[in-house]
Amino acid sequence: MKSASSPISTRVHRLRPLLLTCAALTLAAAAPSAIIPADRLISWQPGVPGGIPDRETVFADVSKAPYSADKTGAADASGPIQQAINACPVGQVVYIPTGTYRLNSQLTITKGIVVRGDGPGRTKLESYANWHAIQMGDWPSAPVATNVTGSPAKGTSTLTVSSITNPALAVGTYIVIDQINDGNEVVNVDAQSRDNNTRCLSQITKVTSISGSGSSYTIGISPALYHSYAAAQTPQVWKLNQGIAMTEYAGLENLSVDRIAPIAQNGYSNIKMVACAYCWVRNVESTFAIFRHVDLDRSFRCEIRDSLFDNGYYHETGGYAYGVVCGNRATDILTENNTFHHLRHSMVVTEGATGCVYGYNYSFETYQGDAWLAPDMFVHGAHANMNLFEGNYATKIDGDFTHGSGSYNTFFRNFVTRTSTAVTVTGGRWPVNNDVTHSYSNFVGNVLGSPGLTWTADETSTTRNTSSTYEWSWGFRGDGDTSRDATTPRDTALRHGNFEPISQSVVWDATISDHALPASLYLTSTPAFFGSVVWPSLGADLSAAGGILPAKARYEAGFETPGQMPTNAKVSIETD
Repeated sequence: MKSASSPISTRVHRLRPLLLTCAALTLAAAAPSAIIPADRLISWQPGVPGGIPDRETVFADVSKAPYSADKTGAADASGPIQQAINACPVGQVVYIPTGTYRLNSQLTITKGIVVRGDGPGRTKLESYANWHAIQMGDWPSAPVATNVTGSPAKGTSTLTVSSITNPALAVGTYIVIDQINDGNEVVNVDAQSRDNNTRCLSQITKVTSISGSGSSYTIGISPALYHSYAAAQTPQVWKLNQGIAMTEYAGLENLSVDRIAPIAQNGYSNIKMVACAYCWVRNVESTFAIFRHVDLDRSFRCEIRDSLFDNGYYHETGGYAYGVVCGNRATDILTENNTFHHLRHSMVVTEGATGCVYGYNYSFETYQGDAWLAPDMFVHGAHANMNLFEGNYATKIDGDFTHGSGSYNTFFRNFVTRTSTAVTVTGGRWPVNNDVTHSYSNFVGNVLGSPGLTWTADETSTTRNTSSTYEWSWGFRGDGDTSRDATTPRDTALRHGNFEPISQSVVWDATISDHALPASLYLTSTPAFFGSVVWPSLGADLSAAGGILPAKARYEAGFETPGQMPTNAKVSIETD
């Protein structure tokens, strides 16, 4: 983190005034928008319902008896801290005061408590653990499935299943629906899913009611289905938390997590969340991850916010130095108001993630160990769908073929710089790329490219020169592929109201008459972290002079308090 005395950048570059003004904004935000057809959208409701609760009852100060955790960093503090976590009643706080705490073992939180420090840079957890630094949640056992009758459509809030005893379903049970890959929209290369990776399309939901008998039961679910399922693909339901209790309403707040050792290439994340519901990470500074800073696995309506995820150890190898990853069926996760710095990929959806939202994050200096422009808004596995990236200031949008397909993912009001100062970039210099099996993507209201960049063409054709610069790249099979393999990504994409730099204008879909961009696709009013800053601040209907993203302004000003905005904030837009 930069020092608090660092001045905020005052380099201001003005875009040519775009077609609409702030007065044209439609502020009824979270209702389905007429600018995107309803069949391409869901009603996003991510994160902890009602917001993260403020827990006030402190159960223990770990630095005091009977725990007496060492806060100098000289001795292992993981045992005493874990003892306090184990003893803490649900709804209370384990307090880790200012100091440096050496963790030789993973800290594990499997109940609804909060682990809280005095703030990033003050409460420092230094991990030497041969596993994750902190794990929230427990590992489920192997899924047990029951068949779903018929072809439940998108929006359906009831399912008919053949059994409620195997698996044991009850009101309040967290379940996953999935089906066999159709080989058309849903194509898997090697992404994780059930039954030998043959069931990638999926969603977590919750049982709200049960009726029926014998071999036919009707279960109510919430949320309703985000995607349609087909009888021909044998949809099934399985209990997410098979063999364990879900971890609900657990939180990690106001501290730093730093991976010190071991640093061999392995699957250790700084924070792992597995089988969690309504859990959160807030105001955390995570530094030098091996694998992922936050790895969400089979988790539901969790929230990652107001934090800094800084750097990693292995940018050269896929899977490492990632930011916040929503994977393995993760549903309705909210990642909001964070800063990502010098990572291979910052905001990643993979392995069936659905309904997740990345909102108002700042990502910069992406780097993947070579001269290729590394994407940070990344659809990276089979079969992430119906996810939203909104209002982010970031480097590149990408849907790749490395692990399989994706569909119905939406990118709205993002500022996509097409730049990274981490390396001299010579390849992949396009702000948007959708590989061969990505379909029905929505690109609405985005600004593509920082001012002053050079461009080869507006989009790729049947071939692609990897050193050229395009606004859009479609239908290739991999980063270095030069021959297009499919037209589906381009043919099914919705491009509406994006600022395209070659024409220096906002380009609209001729079939859609509505040109009024809503303020948001998931928020109904100005979010609290914007304070008095004008919201929305990014989008193709706004000029650069009005665009302050709180996460970016805070980082440049050296502020450690996520909710606090510098009063003299200026717009800073980087160029090559």
